[in-house]
Parts: sequence; structure tokens; C-alpha cells
Amino acid sequence: MNDMTGHLKKARIKMVVVTAVLDERTTQTAKSTAPVLKEHSHDIGRRFYELLFAKVSELNNMFNQTNQRRGLQ
Repeated sequence: MNDMTGHLKKARIKMVVVTAVLDERTTQTAKSTAPVLKEHSHDIGRRFYELLFAKVSELNNMFNQTNQRRGLQ
């Protein structure tokens, strides 16, 4: 198993643990807000990255900035 495979396996395990601790109210909230998030996902993503790069500028070199400007990443 290479290093990346190990990280992915650990990430999947963490996701399962997080999912298992969600209570019914949280699950219902997530399900009820999913359609709105889907509808506005492009705007949410654009704003997320805008704030991320403004607050943590050293991440700029980890993302393709041309794709960021074009809305592809």
C-alpha cells in the first residue's frame, strides 16, 4: 500500500465515524438543505475559495489559479 492509499483509507474511516455520530435532526437538516446547496453550489464554491485564498494566501500555489478564475476548480 502506497502512502496515498493509506491516507485515502484513513479518510474513509474518518468519514464513516463522522457519519455514524450524526443524530436524526442533523441528518434531516442536511437532507432538507441539500437542494438549496446544489442549486447554489457554484456561487458557494466561488465564495469559499475567494475567502480561503484571501485568508491563507500560501494556498494559492496549490490550486490552478487559471481554473479558479474560470470556475473550473
